[in-house]
Amino acid sequence: AYPYEDVWPYAHALLRAYGPEHCIWGSDWPFLRAPERMDYGPLLALFEKIVPDAQVRRQIQWETPRRLFGF
Repeated sequence: AYPYEDVWPYAHALLRAYGPEHCIWGSDWPFLRAPERMDYGPLLALFEKIVPDAQVRRQIQWETPRRLFGF
């Protein structure tokens, strides 16, 4: 159940293994097939809890996608 703390160690392990310069944050919202309603705002707030460092979030949410997709 939200906030899905059982998967946080996997997210942290992925970040340690690949670094934020090789990770991007994505969401299936609004097409998420969750058993309960999940809106974009809570998902974004959850991402901020999992990745508390603002610079690392910026890398994952902006710098890496910009580099990979040529934005």
